[in-house]
Amino acid sequence: MISDATLRFISEVFIGDKENFYKYKSGSQLVRFFNEHFGFQDVYQAGFPTRWVYVSDKIKELYRTGRLNDFFSLILHKGYIIREHQLTEIEAIQRREQILHVFNRQFRYDKYELVVKGDKIILVKIDENLVPIGSGGFADVFYRKSDRKVIKKLKDEHILDRDKRSRFKREYEITKKLQNIDGIIRVYEFHEDEFYYELEKADYTLSNYIKNNDISDEEKVSLVFQLMYIMSEVHCRGIIHRDLSPSNILFVDGIMKIADFGLGKDFKVLHSHQTMQTNNYGQYAYCAPEQIRELKEGDQRSDVFSLGKIINFIFTKNPWDSRHVMRRVTEKATAENREDRYGSALSMLEDIKKIVRISKDQKRKELVEKHIEEGCLTIEVEQYIDQLNGEQLCQNVMNNPHFKDVLIQYMKISPTNESDIITKIYNHFEDVCKTYESNDPFAAFAYSVLLNDFSFITNEKAAYILSHIAYSVNRFFAQRLIDQLLQKGVEPLIEEILTGQ
Repeated sequence: MISDATLRFISEVFIGDKENFYKYKSGSQLVRFFNEHFGFQDVYQAGFPTRWVYVSDKIKELYRTGRLNDFFSLILHKGYIIREHQLTEIEAIQRREQILHVFNRQFRYDKYELVVKGDKIILVKIDENLVPIGSGGFADVFYRKSDRKVIKKLKDEHILDRDKRSRFKREYEITKKLQNIDGIIRVYEFHEDEFYYELEKADYTLSNYIKNNDISDEEKVSLVFQLMYIMSEVHCRGIIHRDLSPSNILFVDGIMKIADFGLGKDFKVLHSHQTMQTNNYGQYAYCAPEQIRELKEGDQRSDVFSLGKIINFIFTKNPWDSRHVMRRVTEKATAENREDRYGSALSMLEDIKKIVRISKDQKRKELVEKHIEEGCLTIEVEQYIDQLNGEQLCQNVMNNPHFKDVLIQYMKISPTNESDIITKIYNHFEDVCKTYESNDPFAAFAYSVLLNDFSFITNEKAAYILSHIAYSVNRFFAQRLIDQLLQKGVEPLIEEILTGQ
């Protein structure tokens, strides 16, 4: 039940006797207000009680009949505040926030609080509304059911500790400063009187996600990129985190968000008071050696160390295991001597991009080789052939017995393809043939061209290739291919080239 002290306080504020939030209201005005809005049928007459007593009695009645939320929703509505004080909309919203804060400061003595839920203001019991969901070194974390926000509150035993209050407030201020970065957890109001602030609720942590799921290599790379892009932007703002770990990397609706800047430091702000000692150096497995020695030694390279350990964890579920595709990056990032590490998340990200690009190129090459071996002219194979110069094209013909088959298919796509391929091979095959045997694949390619329905110019060049290998290089394999063509029959001009006449 709401205490008499709280009922009196709320009543005196509303009638204009306290805090100057509302205009003074006479007894007759109060009667008219409750009759008009809540259906009472009171009459203002002799013997009317003290104004705050009258309002207190009406609040009790509204509470009893389940209409108290309607009362607060009305007197805290911006329209009501605008009409009463002729304020602008922005001024009215600011006034409402001030009133809410003052009312809640009083209500908390009774373990109640007013919360905004859409267009309504509702009174809820704090113990029923707040669900404990976690506890850290200095703060407890609760889920507030009424508005689905998370409340992070400095523990009671630390309220009088100036250092811890300073660090807790700095965590909020740094996070608030980074709100225009998509990958930073959203924070809302900070309440100085009770040292807590509001933030959005996350669905799960990176730690839980990695431990409980077997994810593909592609998704692991995606997670690494999300993390590195966020921290690159943070470092570019001149801010370090100093407590990065999979436990404070969160996900909201599938979007990665970084939280817990409790040990964070903004190099662009000179603090008049800084915490020089602490028992909390970040989670040990992810904490840089210099921070374990002394927190103030942490810089962007300390975050780089933590990022390297987190990437290990993403790929192997173990922060110490670097046996994965990004090993070179994480081993540099986690070097014992920070002078050997990357200077920031941004420079680390550049090397990650290079590794991913190389890895993609290797996977693409393996896919192309598989398709060529199967004799399939896929889009990937076409793109691969498109980017080959003459010498590279001839190297492929010479080294891969399956390549000529897809090359013939490629030539049939268009006259441009046909002309480009035969010209490149005609001009460069002699340059790559360092042994007698290396000529044979080109003889086989020329033979295949002549068996197909290509233009005379293409057939002419193929005939010259085959004739050169048969007689100038004196390869018996090519001579046999010419005999087979003559038996099948070729046009006279091509026959002349093949027979050397």
